[in-house]
Amino acid sequence: ISSELQERLNIELDHVENWKDQSLFFFDSLEVNLVYYFIIATLFVFLSFLVSGWYLKHCFDRLSKGVQEISLGNLQYRFNDTTNDIVGNVMRNFDSMAATLQQKTLELQKINDELNKKADELQEANEHKDQFLANMSHELRTPLNSIIGFSDLMIANAHKYSPEKIQRYAHKVLSAAEHLLELISDLLEVAKINAGVLTLEPQEFDLNSLCRNVIEMLQPIAMNKKLDLLIEVKDEEVPILADRRLIKQALINLINNALKFTKNGFVKLTVETQDNEIFIHVEDTGIGISSKDHNKIFKNFHRVEQGLTSNYEGVGLGLTLTQRIVELHKGSIKLKSILNKGSVFTIVLHKVVKKEE
Repeated sequence: ISSELQERLNIELDHVENWKDQSLFFFDSLEVNLVYYFIIATLFVFLSFLVSGWYLKHCFDRLSKGVQEISLGNLQYRFNDTTNDIVGNVMRNFDSMAATLQQKTLELQKINDELNKKADELQEANEHKDQFLANMSHELRTPLNSIIGFSDLMIANAHKYSPEKIQRYAHKVLSAAEHLLELISDLLEVAKINAGVLTLEPQEFDLNSLCRNVIEMLQPIAMNKKLDLLIEVKDEEVPILADRRLIKQALINLINNALKFTKNGFVKLTVETQDNEIFIHVEDTGIGISSKDHNKIFKNFHRVEQGLTSNYEGVGLGLTLTQRIVELHKGSIKLKSILNKGSVFTIVLHKVVKKEE
């Protein structure tokens, strides 16, 4: 038994030696692998730091360039090809901020342009107002001086003048007074409309009948200037619901204006309807209006002073008043004119103008 145990012990000792040799080989291999792993890991970390550093530097360079462009006012600058990481999110946030700033800048620019336009309009209106006041002063003095002058003559020389001469002077005084009253009435009408206290008094009437009445009333002026004052109506009757007095005033203003600035030829009033709209045309063969003044003649205090127009009476209220009257009736007024060829003013009204409740 002891020999068998001895033999088995020797066998086990041989196994232990083998295990020892295997263990030493394993640990030696593991030590070498660990050294390789450490070297590789160190190289990987180092390369990762290099790549990350390069990537971060590249991203920060792009961010720096973008921020500089935006800060210099280039709000159209955008970061292209952004990545799905924190830096990419920052770039997209900058893009969104630049887009918002660009939109706000455009809105501010639009507001500034409108303010500059309004400032120019106010400046122009102020200049026209000064010109208007100068013209108004002259226009008011002219009939007043005539009234005063002829009245003084009649008072001082009444015992010398014949009844016919006194009557002739009285007619001149009356004409000057009527002209003065017309100027003051126009001023008051414009003031009422501007203040919003002029209200419509609509009534149903035949527009053709009113137009014929206006033509008959102004025919003596046309005859005195040797002009043809014509009327053309397309329908037998044109019923309309409107303020008869104001529509009549608008027609008188337009036709009077046409007669004033026409030396030869004709003035023609035409009424026609289409669907639910009424078109009133006042055509003349007068001095016309240059294209650059088409949008100005309806403005407050504006009077076109060019060529022959400076020799005509008036302060430029007629067209302003006419436009306001037409707009009160929810209508519009248009102009076609060629300098030295004539003009056509067109009033567009609706057949039915309802009262505002």
